[in-house]
Amino acid sequence: MLLLLASVSPGREVLVSRGELVEIGGSFRVPDIIQQGGAKLREVGTTNRTRASDFLEAAGRRTGAILSVHQSNFQIVGFTEAASVAELADVARRKRIPLLIDEGSGRVVDLAAYGLKSEPTIAELLSSGADAVTCSTDKLIGSLQGGLILGKREIIEKCARHPLMRALRAGKESYALLGRTLLSFLEGKHEREIPLYRMMATPLEDLRGRANAIVAGSSMSIVESRSAVGGGTTPSETIASISVSIEGDASSHARLLRTRERPIIGRIIDEHFTLDLRAIDPGDDAYVRQSLGVAVR
Repeated sequence: MLLLLASVSPGREVLVSRGELVEIGGSFRVPDIIQQGGAKLREVGTTNRTRASDFLEAAGRRTGAILSVHQSNFQIVGFTEAASVAELADVARRKRIPLLIDEGSGRVVDLAAYGLKSEPTIAELLSSGADAVTCSTDKLIGSLQGGLILGKREIIEKCARHPLMRALRAGKESYALLGRTLLSFLEGKHEREIPLYRMMATPLEDLRGRANAIVAGSSMSIVESRSAVGGGTTPSETIASISVSIEGDASSHARLLRTRERPIIGRIIDEHFTLDLRAIDPGDDAYVRQSLGVAVR
């Protein structure tokens, strides 16, 4: 976002809904990023309700862009209203300014297939009228940490020519790793090759079968649980899962397993130490079974 704003709207106003002036991990705040990008923040609407008409009325000669920011790690519920991408795109066209969207998580595919809420993918945002979209390359893309700018050629070329690009550019290794990850989506192999999607796509029956093998012949039990995707991508949503639960002193179990040569990190739920099998690679099941056996002795 820093590079995009510096390239597209230096010294000009950027219109942002008051409900989208978020703070992300590491105490980075959208208003600060806008300022560091050389633009000027112009707040629009209210915290809970911002309409397309608010942007239309605020846009003027000093306006350099409309910026829409995904709320990411929190939600506003109740008496709310927000302008759609198509509505914002219409305002942007009428005012002849670009529509920039910070999608955040890198939603390449619709997560509704995994039981999560459906939200627009990057491709859908662009087809709905966004001129440029920014997102992370880790989180829902599942690659190394970094950032992407996607959009119209003229905007991407401006970013490529900006002096900041040389300071922010990635190395060839990063491009290679990210490129291979994106190919997994194009080839339809992401549920096999990208751990995040492999975890989300695992059927409950498979998780239960693995859990039965781990607890067989022990005092451990199997419980139904919920998995969180994490990364600020789906703050209030979880996926049904299966966990292994251990009776006894949960804190002691957690400490013992955490200090093994290959640490095992679980959760304490209702005073029981539990391990969510959706977050564990099947290839580690034998090690997990052996480690839990040590803990329950």
